[in-house]
Amino acid sequence: MFEPDGEFATRARSELVDIAQDRARSVVVRGRSILEVGRRAHGDPELANALLKWLGEAEFQRLRWVGAATLAWIAAAAFGYSQHDPTMRERLQVALSLWDPEELGIMLAWASGEDWFSD
Repeated sequence: MFEPDGEFATRARSELVDIAQDRARSVVVRGRSILEVGRRAHGDPELANALLKWLGEAEFQRLRWVGAATLAWIAAAAFGYSQHDPTMRERLQVALSLWDPEELGIMLAWASGEDWFSD
């Protein structure tokens, strides 16, 4: 999921954030942009905060990216992938605790084989 994406790897971080938030863009493009933000968010508090914001937004929770996965799921996965510090992991747990329990369970089952959600 977090392999480099040639189309997005060369874009400026501000452009990636703009694309992810642009309602006129397709959800596929927005999701790919969120993944690239996740690839870059390690050590970048602004990008990490953007991911946390997106995983809590109703629009991101509603919009399906691929299959059952929503843009919020992608933001949560990107945050988990990029943030290894225990304090940041705790922030993710707090943000996810606000999700509908059923949606959270489905997302965690979807991501169960991924080490970025191991804790």
